[in-house]
Order: sequence, then C-alpha cells, then structure tokens
Amino acid sequence: MQPGLYARTSFSLRQPGHASRLEIHGDPLDQRVGRFTSLLCDLSVHRFAIIRELHITFQSGFNLLTGETGAGKSILVGALNLILGGRASQEMIQTGASEATIEALFDIRDHSAAQSLLHLWEMPTSDELIIRRTVSRGGRNRVVVNGQMISVQELQQLGGTLVSISGQHEHQRLLDPSIQLELLDAAGDLEPLRREVHAHF
Repeated sequence: MQPGLYARTSFSLRQPGHASRLEIHGDPLDQRVGRFTSLLCDLSVHRFAIIRELHITFQSGFNLLTGETGAGKSILVGALNLILGGRASQEMIQTGASEATIEALFDIRDHSAAQSLLHLWEMPTSDELIIRRTVSRGGRNRVVVNGQMISVQELQQLGGTLVSISGQHEHQRLLDPSIQLELLDAAGDLEPLRREVHAHF
C-alpha cells in the first residue's frame, strides 16, 4: 500500500431519516484484486433502522468509515450483514415503512469462490454481482442475485465468500475448514479441476 492513498467515507445521521453528510475523498488504490477477494463497489440502504435512503460508492483499495459515536456506523455494518445473509427482524424496518431493502454491488471478476458457487447453482456469471434483499413486516424475505431469486440459506453461503466482518471475540474465517480449502485451491490454481469435479459429482 502506498502511503497516503486511501478512500475515506465520512458521514453523519444526526437528523433521523436521512444522511446529512456523505462524502468520498482520496485517491484510489491499486486496481488489482486478489484471487480470493471481492470488492464492494456500492451499497444502497432504504428504510432500514433510522436510514430513509442512503447510497455509498466505495473506491478500490482501503476505505475508511469515520464518524462520531452515534453517527450510524454500526447501522451500515448491520445493513451489510443483512445483505450477506444475516438474521432479519421487523425491528430493522424504519418506523412507518412496510419494508426495508438493502442492495449491494460487488466486483467478483477475480473471485473464484463466488464464481464457483454461481456456476454450481447454474446461474449466469459475470464480473459483477448484484445482491438485493427485502425484508417486510409480514415476515417475508426476498433475495435476488443478478436478477434471480435464491434462498436465505444460499445467500449465507454466498455471503460467506464475499465479506468477512470481524469484531472483538468473533471467530475468524481462516479457522473455517471450507475457507482453508478455498485458499488452497486458489493458491494451486485448481479452480478448473474443482469445477470439473462439481460437474461430475
């Protein structure tokens, strides 16, 4: 990482219902993306908690999210967790709204794990992955990936390959045997053989 190159997101939710300040600044980092990494490009949040509508575009490389205590940083983490298959509840829906929607755009052009899952599910693959999840007060969860409906269980499986949300006392992905196998296959350029095995078994 070159010193001084970063993208920083600074925002505040002092007024309930909308973001009063949102900006992206700084120069983008190197455009190269690792074989086992995905890049979160855009995140849209609608009627989630105290957020009426919010859209963030991230730059390649390291992005820093800053804000004072109570600004709403944890709400965005909660929204991201929901789009990755986290547990949903009616309390997440903004007061007065009938549903909450989270949408995220990922760049997976060099993400072999996500590409393999889509191939296994016989879904069309491309450089971009668009996930949209809607939670309604009636308890319904709708998950759409690249225009096709999938289950929450499948979303959890896919989301586990895209993002690792780490916090104090939480488990780390490197301890997950399935993640270890993904890394070994990626390091050995074994993805074509892996897909062939999936096709036969």
